[in-house]
Amino acid sequence: MVRAGLLLTMLSLAACSSDGSSGPASGGAAGSGGSPSGGSAGVAAAGSDAGTTDASLGGAPSGGTSSGGTSSGGTSSGGTSSGGTGGAALMKGGSVTGTQAVAGISGTSHPSYSFSAGLADSISTPRAGSCTTAKDGSCTIYTCSSPNPSADAGALPPQASAGTISLSGALEALTLTPKADGSYGFLGGSKLMWKDKAQLTLTASGGKVPGFSATLDGAGPLLVLTPNMGPATPLTLNRNQPFSLTWSGASVGTATVSLARSLQNAATTDSVSVSCTYPASAGAATIPTSTLLKIPAAGNGSINVYAGDQKQIIAGAWLVYVTEISGSNAASVTFM
Repeated sequence: MVRAGLLLTMLSLAACSSDGSSGPASGGAAGSGGSPSGGSAGVAAAGSDAGTTDASLGGAPSGGTSSGGTSSGGTSSGGTSSGGTGGAALMKGGSVTGTQAVAGISGTSHPSYSFSAGLADSISTPRAGSCTTAKDGSCTIYTCSSPNPSADAGALPPQASAGTISLSGALEALTLTPKADGSYGFLGGSKLMWKDKAQLTLTASGGKVPGFSATLDGAGPLLVLTPNMGPATPLTLNRNQPFSLTWSGASVGTATVSLARSLQNAATTDSVSVSCTYPASAGAATIPTSTLLKIPAAGNGSINVYAGDQKQIIAGAWLVYVTEISGSNAASVTFM
């Protein structure tokens, strides 16, 4: 079942060799196919306390596996960047997460949103594994193999506070207040939180993590028109034919089509994930066969399609993404 929500994500950049804590933040729309997880990183600490740069929406898998959609509810775990060259310092990471979308259940529309946060106060040791990355037009293909995580791999790292985190420009103001241990709670509800073309501003007042702010173009909830797909409508995808989609509802930001397939063996998980990005205003996209043939045939995979906007933030020793995601169109896929 697709669960919806509104999203502002400060997501740590994660290469495929990351320990997995810097993957999609927990809190947001449930779905198959994955939410953005940044990309490979390794950024030296900035000279100033905070900086903002543009970042692409739609990202690499975390921990060498497909991200499989954002989880519903909960708080974000943060994470760390994991790449870097030339002696660049690894940085702490984190996320402020929310989503908005409309789920159709038994012919009835169910809007919902969520808003949560988490900033890691430690740099995790990257998990062993390997990934290759290839570009094909508007698509990026990630092929990864990584050891299966241990039973305690899901434990949250120590958390750090960035003070109160507020969202303005939405239909109502939202504020997250840190707890004594630096973690944040979770907000959610059964309604949409902004309209298409909204100017959304996220502001952190500052704590152990220096204060920062970013403004994003808020997209309306993206709705896939064709093909017919959803939680109760699996998709069969012929890799030897171009895969075309149309959508409505979002006229600003980036539309991301995420396809993923993974195979878990006794000791490792092998995965191929594809992230294709297009202007949300285009309302249509076609993924070429050259990209689709990179995904192994047979077996089940996943797809998720969503719109949003994203900026990269450097705040002291923390590297984070500020991301807005609207709409979650998820389904299982059989690749032929």
